[in-house]
Amino acid sequence: MVNIFVFLGSLLFAVGLDRFTKWLATDYFALPFSFNNTFSLDLVQTQSFLFSPVPDGWIILFISALVILLLVWLGYRFGVWEEWPGNLGFGLIFGAMGSNLFDRVYSGYIIDWFKWAGVGAFNTADLLVVFGLIILTIMVWRRR
Repeated sequence: MVNIFVFLGSLLFAVGLDRFTKWLATDYFALPFSFNNTFSLDLVQTQSFLFSPVPDGWIILFISALVILLLVWLGYRFGVWEEWPGNLGFGLIFGAMGSNLFDRVYSGYIIDWFKWAGVGAFNTADLLVVFGLIILTIMVWRRR
């Protein structure tokens, strides 16, 4: 029962943190701001989808559903749903995905505000997805 609270808590944390930082970036930060021309804070309206033009809305929802189903299946396959770190990782991933999907559906673009020279633009949700995947990777690696 504790695991569901960890999952829901991390999911709500991810959504809340991403929405809060996007709100700060769009309404309160004095952007753009650069650090040695390699890292900058600047608002970017990302309209691409996985490094390509944006497909129709239903295709985005279909791809998102497939990714969620794949992650859930992998979670059960490797048993990471059974422990709280797995629920933490999945909660961060699903919350971040949901926040970015909300941006995409609501406004037609995703608000990114971190820019790294040569890498591209990203936001807090993208970082949380990476953290969640790191947690899940460590859990799977530890089980092998």
